[in-house]
Amino acid sequence: MFVIILALTILLEASLTTIPLTLVLLLIYAVYKNDLNVLFLGFFSGLFLDILRLETVGITSLYFVIFLSLVLMYKRKFETESVYYLLFFCFLGVLLFSFLNGLGNPIAQAILSTALALLIYKTFVPAKERILPWQQK
Repeated sequence: MFVIILALTILLEASLTTIPLTLVLLLIYAVYKNDLNVLFLGFFSGLFLDILRLETVGITSLYFVIFLSLVLMYKRKFETESVYYLLFFCFLGVLLFSFLNGLGNPIAQAILSTALALLIYKTFVPAKERILPWQQK
């Protein structure tokens, strides 16, 4: 199911919008699942995005893999299950991605993407799995 939604976000991002929906979705998956397969998904998603946008192949893949590796690397240092971790990395990742790709108004895109990530996270991640280990009784 996730791969189908990822394919839809790739198509939407390549054709209709400049908001990095694929990056937001991959980040949510990385935070929620803590799975290294997200690096492969990020690599191939970036390749497909570059091909569909007719850009230099591999640039977006490289950014996705490096950024998701950093997110997964810091999972031991921070409370990765926290929504604040997701929002911080989403804002930072989209802001940097917008600057590197020369997209217009990167701060507004970062704020919009962060709000979208929060909405997706609160909607699709079950509430009992969003509780931090130290909050459980």
